[in-house]
Amino acid sequence: MVKQVTDVLSESNIHDQLLNLSVEEAQCTLDFLQDLLDVPGLAMIPKRTFLKTSLKLTRIHDCVPCCLALRGFKKTGDYPFALGHFGELWRGQVEGVEVAVKQARIFTSDNDIKNVLQRVRREAVIWRQCDQPNVLPFYGIYRDSAPSTYCLVSPFMSNGSLRQYMNKTDDPDRHKLALDITRGMNYLHTLSIVHGDLKGDNILIADDCRAVIADFGISFVMGTTTFATSSSSSRRGGTVRWQAPEVLKGSPNSFSADVYSLACVYFEVCSSQASRS
Repeated sequence: MVKQVTDVLSESNIHDQLLNLSVEEAQCTLDFLQDLLDVPGLAMIPKRTFLKTSLKLTRIHDCVPCCLALRGFKKTGDYPFALGHFGELWRGQVEGVEVAVKQARIFTSDNDIKNVLQRVRREAVIWRQCDQPNVLPFYGIYRDSAPSTYCLVSPFMSNGSLRQYMNKTDDPDRHKLALDITRGMNYLHTLSIVHGDLKGDNILIADDCRAVIADFGISFVMGTTTFATSSSSSRRGGTVRWQAPEVLKGSPNSFSADVYSLACVYFEVCSSQASRS
């Protein structure tokens, strides 16, 4: 079945067919593709094809796979423990398990709400497909009736970010950390995912001192249409000191730009300082 579906999705007129789907048909198709993406040992070629099609459906029809919906979530604490480009990070619990919650920052205009929800849906679909020890696991989406509570949920990492870990650890295994991050980025690129904002603050340290890549807020899959391919640096939302020279000059993020950012992260690992490149 995987081959047959891959062949169908590779047809030249598939985009027009996706446009013509009803919302119900799009949701069923998206759920079916997610079931295929969850097949253990799925080869990379069909996985990339299914992911690209899922992102197109998400963008066109404003939906995500039903399995991403998370229930039983409870936010804890009165204040966020960190702030990002597009939202706040809170602590919470799901069935007694401590989690981190990325809550999208939404303002009042309808257009802003639409753009934020599109970005969150894209991030969720991309992140959901990442299953590798050096990529932060994704638990799901939580949303209630208020748009401002549209949240992405993941494990809480008590060791904090790479920057925090390096500052408080006397003798970190720098070689292992660099290797962990490299393996995570290699996995993402194999899936055709451009991270777009790799830096020490977007790398977390697990309880076993393993580095995991996080924050897919501006990530995109090469060959798909997203705002991340825009030449506007502000719309990409990356961090200037980690951006490649060509990106600073207006070119879109790319695999090679990620590699430049990775080199800046190596500098952080080796020097315990923020990149000054």
